[in-house]
Amino acid sequence: MRTLTSVQDVVFVFSNYNLMNPTTYGTRKEFRCSVHYTQQPSAAITKKEEGKSKF
Repeated sequence: MRTLTSVQDVVFVFSNYNLMNPTTYGTRKEFRCSVHYTQQPSAAITKKEEGKSKF
């Protein structure tokens, strides 16, 4: 659930940023960085939750 919400928030921000700045190169760079940084913490959270659920 958390991963889906984070991805939706990133896409929403990216869409607004794209509308504000028409430069595609800048938007792609920001989008890649945002996705890279959002996926790692979400994966760590899911792993921690799985470990807690097992115990």
